[in-house]
Amino acid sequence: MPSRSFEKAIQILLQYLAAATLVHWQKIPEAVRSAIVETATSGAFPDLPRTT
Repeated sequence: MPSRSFEKAIQILLQYLAAATLVHWQKIPEAVRSAIVETATSGAFPDLPRTT
């Protein structure tokens, strides 16, 4: 089982990556962002099969 400090480090890393992604996302022209969102939400890319 992962230690608490490891879990905290992963949480911080994910927060950093989310913030960095948002900054880069905002630099993409609006028309391109709209096309990305439309494609991603259109069902063109169904979820991969999940295994348990």
